[in-house]
Amino acid sequence: MTVRGGYGSGVLRVDLGQHSTWVEQLPDEEVLRNYVGGAGLCLYYLLRDVPPEVGALDPEAPLNFMVGPLTGTPAVNSSDWSIVCYNVLIPYAAGIGLAHGHWGARLKHAGYEGILIAGRSKAPVYLWINDGRVELRDASHLWGLTTRETERRVKAELGDETKISVACIGPAGEAQLPGAMVKADRNHGAGKGSPGAVMGSKNLKAIAVRGTGVVPLFDATGLVDTAAQWEANIGLGPSAPGHDPGRQSVIL
Repeated sequence: MTVRGGYGSGVLRVDLGQHSTWVEQLPDEEVLRNYVGGAGLCLYYLLRDVPPEVGALDPEAPLNFMVGPLTGTPAVNSSDWSIVCYNVLIPYAAGIGLAHGHWGARLKHAGYEGILIAGRSKAPVYLWINDGRVELRDASHLWGLTTRETERRVKAELGDETKISVACIGPAGEAQLPGAMVKADRNHGAGKGSPGAVMGSKNLKAIAVRGTGVVPLFDATGLVDTAAQWEANIGLGPSAPGHDPGRQSVIL
């Protein structure tokens, strides 16, 4: 891969049926430039990995989380993350959800561009990502809890109230109800395609992440300068004093 910044080393793959995890290297530069992070890269993996006849709630169905090349950087609004699954209500269609909060940045700082999940655990579990260390932990005691209570208890269990973000489902996701969301950082959620129902069908209650790394950047100073100018221009019209239409792109 010769993209000069913005991307980590790979994606985390999780097979819940086998209770196994491993890291897969990112695709080559052509793919990364055609499917630029987030929902685009999520859809690339969905099309690459899963036959279309799989139902949204089948164990083989994909549940893909992805960040983008600006996630976790000083760029404005750079902590967004995407979740893509097969749409529970529309056969053979993808559901593409977008969410905010700190969860995406923490995943990127842990070194991963995304998480590709397949399979179904025999019992409820949650995924714990602590930088490069990954663990599937029992979540039986969390089953039935709301998303906010799940987040509170997971943080208390892991012993860090401030540097961990938790994406999780509540009772609606556990019951695999259409419209069920995945919520993170208390108030941020993704719901298009009913990803919470897909997550519940896999017996996956939550994904907790703590990341302490940094995003590799080709031109860190240029990105910071661009972000500062971008933020200064927010709310200014094209003819407003101080508006600078320059530096509208960032080279990665």
